Amino acid sequence: DGDGIDTLAVRRGREYHVKNSISTGIADHVVAYGRPDDAVLVGDWDGDGIDTFTVRRGSTYHVKNSIAAGTADQVAVYGRATDTVLVGDWDGRRRNYNRADINPPVEVTPTGASELSRLSPGWANNSVNTTAFRKSSITSIEAPDGRLMQYTAYYDPMGTLVLARRDRGAGAWEYEWTQYTGDVTDAHNSISIAVDGAGYLHVAWGHHVSRLNYARSAAPWSLELGRKQSMVGSGEASVTYPEFFRKPDGDLFFLYRDGTSGDGKVVLNNYDTDRRRWTRVHDNLIDGRDGRTTHSAYWQGVVDSLGRLHLSWTWRETPNVATNHDIAYARSTSATGRTWERSTGVDYKRLPITKATDDVVVEVPKYRELMNQTSMAVDDDNNPFIASYWTPDGSDVPQYHVVHPTVEPEPEPEPTEKPTEEPTAEPTQEPTAEPTAEPTEEPTAEPTEEPTDEPTAEPTAQPSVDPTENLTEEPADEETDAPTEAPTLEDPTVDTADAPVVERATVTTAAHRVATVAETDEPWTTINTGIRETPFTLSGAGTKALPIARPQILVSGSGATATVHLIIRDVDFGGTAALASLHGLHSGEWDVTSLTVDSLGEWEPSYDLDLWREHGLLDVFVQNVKQIDGEGLADYPSQFVYVMQVDRTLAGS
Repeated sequence: DGDGIDTLAVRRGREYHVKNSISTGIADHVVAYGRPDDAVLVGDWDGDGIDTFTVRRGSTYHVKNSIAAGTADQVAVYGRATDTVLVGDWDGRRRNYNRADINPPVEVTPTGASELSRLSPGWANNSVNTTAFRKSSITSIEAPDGRLMQYTAYYDPMGTLVLARRDRGAGAWEYEWTQYTGDVTDAHNSISIAVDGAGYLHVAWGHHVSRLNYARSAAPWSLELGRKQSMVGSGEASVTYPEFFRKPDGDLFFLYRDGTSGDGKVVLNNYDTDRRRWTRVHDNLIDGRDGRTTHSAYWQGVVDSLGRLHLSWTWRETPNVATNHDIAYARSTSATGRTWERSTGVDYKRLPITKATDDVVVEVPKYRELMNQTSMAVDDDNNPFIASYWTPDGSDVPQYHVVHPTVEPEPEPEPTEKPTEEPTAEPTQEPTAEPTAEPTEEPTAEPTEEPTDEPTAEPTAQPSVDPTENLTEEPADEETDAPTEAPTLEDPTVDTADAPVVERATVTTAAHRVATVAETDEPWTTINTGIRETPFTLSGAGTKALPIARPQILVSGSGATATVHLIIRDVDFGGTAALASLHGLHSGEWDVTSLTVDSLGEWEPSYDLDLWREHGLLDVFVQNVKQIDGEGLADYPSQFVYVMQVDRTLAGS
């Protein structure tokens, strides 16, 4: 029964009388299975913590995953009929799963700003299911019949690669437990998926300086994977960080690192949907080796509405993450990915891009907690936005930063010009006004109009702000207004009557406002969100256990009025999933809204890039996981996987 205590079962021919306690009396279960002359083996064949029966007939094994009659759940042929058979957990992947029945998965509770769609339990002993560099963990595409089909993938508690699919409008998930597994003990070995324009599902999994693991669905719109295959047949022996990006025409880009940290290069492939064929675009797009020193490029990317691929990256000098420095940028000039240019529009005459030829858009020194492999987005005009975190000058607190091409502030609002246009018009428009009041109003109005370089900030506060300050907190006294902002979830069947109250905080970052206006002559602007308070250091090798996750960025609108969202998990906000939003690039006010009631451990966000780009809807992959620093394994039961739908109004789509 999976309670951790072995008991007895007696066999009489093909009948099995199972007792769940060491006691006399009648059996708790009686089932008929197999034939009287079958050999019988007992084991936990599916890793659910419950032992069941397998019958052997020669070299054929009929496996049953429940104490029940009926046909076998699996049939396998192995060895010879004369072999002696032993049963054991030979690779140890089930080491913690039996705890799951004693300590069942903890339900994650959404706030009123989100809705959770629950899937089956997944491996949660580290963050392999929730790494930030999954491209993608979720993907959506419109089927020929008009349904919006959404796919996701994750490892189950045994390390089996699980695929799931749903009609996003209907909500029910279909599953496929594939024939493939991954080494879940290394959090680098994540799963990335994409669906091409013809409906074929592409899956890459289990990579940390390892041979390419790639398979495609056997048919369009199917979850059944075909055999493992190569893409182009070369440069596929030392793969890490595989990422798919679907272009607007349905073709795919595939990026990965070939080699090791400090001695690797960025490889780019292209998939032609019509020909169903992969081709190599660049064997070496970005290379940190220059003959004297080596740097590794840790990138993030996004495809824009023209099919161009934008990349930004940090350089790392050693396996120690503390040696991360600088943020560089490049974009392809077309959807082919063949030619590349700097942010200025000047072509790279020669590839690969190296440390000597890169376009550094932000200089960040080493040992500043600069994180690698965060995220990118583009606005409605295809301008790039980069999100990361590092410790700014004069502080010991790492802050989320947003980097984007400089945008001039919006012109002064029209009402500010009226008092100076027709000062004599006021009395004629307002006969009840005292004639003597006008002169007393005009002198006090003059000083408020002079600081025209800062239209959105309170002019009296700005001169006293030190740009090196991290943040100026204002009390979140607007929380009483939350009920008036009722979430409008996309799924009309959702009942939000009992939804938890949305926790929301507003942080006004005056230092951000000064810096943004003062640096408009620079080609790129860096926004220091200033919303964090807790210091920490970032150093060492392997997957880190950190108090914050790598932020995921998305942008709606364009120009100075664009809205920027960061999906975060931060100890300063209770370790929950949260959305930090900036409405207007020069406003300086970040609204931070909790999306879950519960802490998610060491979860890092990833979201459905295609759903956001094509439909303006935000769905996020969520699982409560534990990560031990430096590739350790937690003693933690499996946890449910969720797809979280964020309130469409909140996301500002």
